[in-house]
Amino acid sequence: MTSIDLVFRALIIAAIVTISSPILAHGATTSPVVVDRLIVTAAINADGTTNLHLEAALTNVGTDAVSSLEFRVDSLQLLVSSASVNSTSVETSLTTLERHTIIQLGLASPLEPGQHLFVRLDMTAHDLQSEASLSADGIMEERSFIFYVRPAMPVMNFTFNAVLPPHASLSSASAAPLFPTASGNMTDGESLIFYWNLGAIDVGQEQVFVVKYEIPLSQSATTVGIPSWLVGSVLFFGGAGVAVLAPWVLRAVRRLRHVRYVGITREEQELLSVIERKGGSCPQKVLSVELDMSQAKVSMLLKNLEERGLVRRFRDGRENMVHLMSE
Repeated sequence: MTSIDLVFRALIIAAIVTISSPILAHGATTSPVVVDRLIVTAAINADGTTNLHLEAALTNVGTDAVSSLEFRVDSLQLLVSSASVNSTSVETSLTTLERHTIIQLGLASPLEPGQHLFVRLDMTAHDLQSEASLSADGIMEERSFIFYVRPAMPVMNFTFNAVLPPHASLSSASAAPLFPTASGNMTDGESLIFYWNLGAIDVGQEQVFVVKYEIPLSQSATTVGIPSWLVGSVLFFGGAGVAVLAPWVLRAVRRLRHVRYVGITREEQELLSVIERKGGSCPQKVLSVELDMSQAKVSMLLKNLEERGLVRRFRDGRENMVHLMSE
């Protein structure tokens, strides 16, 4: 579904506080601020961009005043369109580091111990989705979206919403197009909306969301990689020739979608092929059964593939789900 060298850029909501005491600012190991409620909505666009809306209610439970807030976003192509604290617009400054962007919000007045505030952020990220690819039948465009949360302060109640583009649906080729299982879904009449109510998240706890979707080519905002020689062949023969060539063209497209990975062992290739046949996602224990390998051997192979960014493992209840990051 993505090119082999694609690097997924995922959002990490990691709020950091700057407090007025220089000792605590440099030496504190726990945050003086607690997030009472965090709601993040990702509006996934068919052109590969993602609009992010964050709402957070925070309380200073420490003993020192807080003078500013910082939010870390694992995106190198991020724009902030608006920011407010207690419904008052505030200025933001962005610092792009090696793998993420820091958004700093200055507070008009320090957040004193025991006080509350409400933050809203609207952002657009250009690197949270995979590149578009063509479905096996040649009529759908497919993309993947991945989103991380690793808070630097305690979150008491967390909700994540994913809004698919209009006319889009979950990928029919993937065995697990949503990860983890959503709490529920709804629609606004145009788009499917999936939501997760996760309750509390501890400091440093990782939570990941994966959404694989498809959209008819007629409704997509991009042109996926159909080779020009295929298009040229169809246009050259035209008319009745299209009906004759169509099955051959689709077979050629299917062959193009099959990835031949370079620099991996035969066993690693077999493992990747099984995941691909399962739609790009499957439980780790399935790989052990399909390949007649021990769990330890499968785990070792997956570790090597994870280090090269070809797969990711996510915990789903009591088992590991394996997602193919390059299809």
